[in-house]
Amino acid sequence: MLRSAYTLFFLFAFASFLSGCEDITNSNSSNTPLRVGEIMGDINRVQYRFTSKGRLTDDATNSYTPAARFINMYRELPSGTYGTIVLRLADINLDDLTLPHTPTKVKVTYSPRPNEPYEAADSGVTMQITSKDGDILKGVFSCNLKAKGSTSTAYELRNGEFAIQLIRN
Repeated sequence: MLRSAYTLFFLFAFASFLSGCEDITNSNSSNTPLRVGEIMGDINRVQYRFTSKGRLTDDATNSYTPAARFINMYRELPSGTYGTIVLRLADINLDDLTLPHTPTKVKVTYSPRPNEPYEAADSGVTMQITSKDGDILKGVFSCNLKAKGSTSTAYELRNGEFAIQLIRN
């Protein structure tokens, strides 16, 4: 009887331990899931969450131009900290998109300080659009960002994610 009580206690304790473990395969340091209107990523192993549009309008920060087949996504770090990120996708038809979709004409620009852009483009960016619900676009990306004209990597952007509701122009 005592042995079965110990066995039950051990099984209960072990089950409690397992249920308290979280899946770390898709976690982020803030433990807050990405919300629509955000872009985030690990830049040189530090996670940044770009949530603000600053003083820009929706159509300047979340635009899709069907005639030009061009998407622009812009976000800033929350107020009090400078930092911007821009994702631009060209030659993409949002109305005829098969998911998952890997865009080939893409540019990522990260500016940690005013007038200091670091960029990656086209084959230097790994991006996949994973979800499209109406005009809400979600996906993942990574790249090595370089100063314009430089061949050396200044920033590694890994585990990038975006969830943006696009405004049609």
